[in-house]
Amino acid sequence: MNSAKFRYNTGEIFSRIDMSPSLQDVVSQTLTEQKACARAFNRYRYLSIAAFFAVLFILVYLDGVKADTPLIIIAEFLGVLILFPIFWIFFMHCAGQKTEAEIRYYKFYKEIFVRATINDMNAELKYYPYTGMQEEEFQKFRIDRKSRIESEDRIAGAHCGIKFSLSEVHSNSRFYMKTDNPLIAAIMLIKIFYDNYMDFDGNVLICELAKKTSGKTIVVSREPNAKIFGEKEMMDDVDFMRDFRVFADDKVEARYLLTPAFMERLREINRETSGEFSLSAVFMDERLYLFLNGAPDLFETTLFGRPASIELACEYQTQIRKILSLIETLKLTN
Repeated sequence: MNSAKFRYNTGEIFSRIDMSPSLQDVVSQTLTEQKACARAFNRYRYLSIAAFFAVLFILVYLDGVKADTPLIIIAEFLGVLILFPIFWIFFMHCAGQKTEAEIRYYKFYKEIFVRATINDMNAELKYYPYTGMQEEEFQKFRIDRKSRIESEDRIAGAHCGIKFSLSEVHSNSRFYMKTDNPLIAAIMLIKIFYDNYMDFDGNVLICELAKKTSGKTIVVSREPNAKIFGEKEMMDDVDFMRDFRVFADDKVEARYLLTPAFMERLREINRETSGEFSLSAVFMDERLYLFLNGAPDLFETTLFGRPASIELACEYQTQIRKILSLIETLKLTN
């Protein structure tokens, strides 16, 4: 495959910013919502600070009062006993309101801005912000070492006549013991870096195929964080075997699926995306699963993070088109 063609598909045609007027309206609405939520957040933050200093002032004042009679002692005790729960409830209320403002904006961003960005590409695409690939489906392949996952931001539809589903998949955070021992702390730090490297964190693209498959054919990247399955299948393409390992239930089916043309195209993608993500693939249940470990985490935001804009929408669309272009590059429609 011509490498210039792949760069064209994933670069030049994605640099456009000719978004629809409706998307521009959504950007304006999102900015307005962000400002409103930020004002609500700051209002309760400042109220919390004011309440804190009010409590501090009262405590300092009571500490300076000379408690020389039982009546004053009882008054001080009752004052603290009554005021402290009131201020504590107020603090919790302010914290809850701040969290509510953050959640409100996060939901608006995903359900309105991100959905509009995706529909601007193709109105028939479906976006599910809070669901993704099922964990039991992911665990069937064990491309990377076993870990619990979270999946979200699922996009489903058809591209070039191929039905697909694209989801973000992240390994769950692991728990590490706390210690004051410098040696153990250093070992734990090494383990944290190791876990972050070995655990899957990227995108999974699932494509429905017309080809019938009875077994499972796995093509694993030779990156150190890819799992080794056991006895591998040797393909005739030496260059392909230099980049990937192949494991198959049915050797005949593996050669039927991994044609010389397909292997060459997979190698071309691997070269073009080197440094962006590691690529592995699985043929199973009449589907092709493409695991893009290290692909960027899209659609995430915070209340005081990068605001919505046409440029940001264009970046999102560029990344989505780049991943979907794998369907064209691999010629899955053939």
